[in-house]
Amino acid sequence: MPRPPLRLVVSDLIHQPGHSRPVQLEAPVDWALESSRVDPGAPLRADLVLEGVSGGVFVRGRVSVVARHGCRRCLKEWTEPGEVEIFEMLGRDAEAEYRLLG
Repeated sequence: MPRPPLRLVVSDLIHQPGHSRPVQLEAPVDWALESSRVDPGAPLRADLVLEGVSGGVFVRGRVSVVARHGCRRCLKEWTEPGEVEIFEMLGRDAEAEYRLLG
């Protein structure tokens, strides 16, 4: 079974605090909220660095998408790029906001 495109294997970093590796992802996504959605013709792109730290893996980098919007009042549609900076800790303990699987 193929691995989902946004799931990363980090077993090499969990027990090696201080070690890091860059990761570049490109994957189609089908995300929508109200009258906006990620353009299905333009994939999500992520340029990340994964770093092993005590208790988990720290992820930092940038994620970009192209968003399509629609105005409910005038019915116009437009697209625009969106980019966010990511700083997230993936932890092994039960209290972690984002848990590592496995």
